[in-house]
Amino acid sequence: MDRKFIFYGRRLAPDEKLLTRDEKYGSPSLRLMYEKMSKELASSNCPVFPVNVAGLAYAHFKDRDFMGDRSLNQIAQLSGGKYFDNVQSYEKIMEEIQNITGAYYVLGYPIDEKWDGQYHEIRVKVKRKGCKVYGQKGYFNPKPFAEYTPTEKMLQLVDLALGESPHLQDLIHFPTIALPCPHTEKSNLLVFTKIPGTKIKEILGRRAELVTLVFDEQNTIAEFIRDEITVAALIGNDVYYYATSFLKPGAYACRVVIRNLETGEGAVGSSSVLIPESEDSQIRLYPPLLLALKENPFYLPSQSAADVFVFDVKQFSPVIEGWSQQESKLFAVVRCTIPGLQNPKVQLSASLIHLSSGRSFPLSLSIHKQFWQQNALVFFVEFQTTELPNEKFTLHIFADEPELGSKSHTTVTFQVR
Repeated sequence: MDRKFIFYGRRLAPDEKLLTRDEKYGSPSLRLMYEKMSKELASSNCPVFPVNVAGLAYAHFKDRDFMGDRSLNQIAQLSGGKYFDNVQSYEKIMEEIQNITGAYYVLGYPIDEKWDGQYHEIRVKVKRKGCKVYGQKGYFNPKPFAEYTPTEKMLQLVDLALGESPHLQDLIHFPTIALPCPHTEKSNLLVFTKIPGTKIKEILGRRAELVTLVFDEQNTIAEFIRDEITVAALIGNDVYYYATSFLKPGAYACRVVIRNLETGEGAVGSSSVLIPESEDSQIRLYPPLLLALKENPFYLPSQSAADVFVFDVKQFSPVIEGWSQQESKLFAVVRCTIPGLQNPKVQLSASLIHLSSGRSFPLSLSIHKQFWQQNALVFFVEFQTTELPNEKFTLHIFADEPELGSKSHTTVTFQVR
């Protein structure tokens, strides 16, 4: 069937007896879908200004509706745009579109929001003679989250993860960090987040999911990790959640989303990370994972946590939203790669810089233990410092391998509270 006649049929066919019903009268289901799409554009405040590229070639026909004009006119009217029937006047058309869209009024009025998914028409009139209104012709009430299609639920999840102000939500944020790890067969990225159970308990409901999304520089999803969680375990607790992934070198945006599976309400943690290229012969320090003493912190998932973190998960918790000097001691897991060297003699040192003033504060470093984990040399270190103001600091860590004559440097910024 010719695409020009797919909506409204072929009324001008030379021999109508040879036509099927759909060919003669068009497809009612497609017309309904097209109308719904036009209304969605209107509800999203996306006016369409279609131009008929056939020009006036069909002007001699009695009913041009069946040559494509009607469908173009319909999407323009429903979306709040304007239809232009002659592409040959493209200069005037572009000027008129610029005039229509270049200046506009924003009108608002209160509505009774109902989660029923129904479409409501809007009509705006002006008293001034000779004026014509082009604008949004209607809007959809939000529909219940349970009625979302899988595609709609996925789009809503991405909106939660990346949107500055997600649709119909006052989003709760929680602290998250993302760290590059030395290349192994299983992972080179560690995402850590602290979920404040008391803060998000009102949105969790009975069923919830925990999703880790990693976006590359083109905002394409590079990693997707999803788990349904036991809501009762989160209520009243600070929960430390981690996820690992293996990604090619590059810059990534990491998001951790908790979403109520019944209402779609959510909370999100965000961080960014750079996965570096591997080096053949140089020593390389990776950003440290800062730790504080805490008795029996709660981790998700709990299986093999010690293997991932390489510290005692019953005594330490990650420093994600800040470090309190009341915790008395600051520790860190520091990773280092030294390709091709059997018994390296790495010397570590550190300095602490006040972020706003650049002032250096006294800091000493002691190594509690060091060991190999696959191809990385791992240090578990403790820092001692004087009393610090409740502000931001940058911790600088330096590594020196005298045999290679190679040095490396890494930093991490944290809040003292």
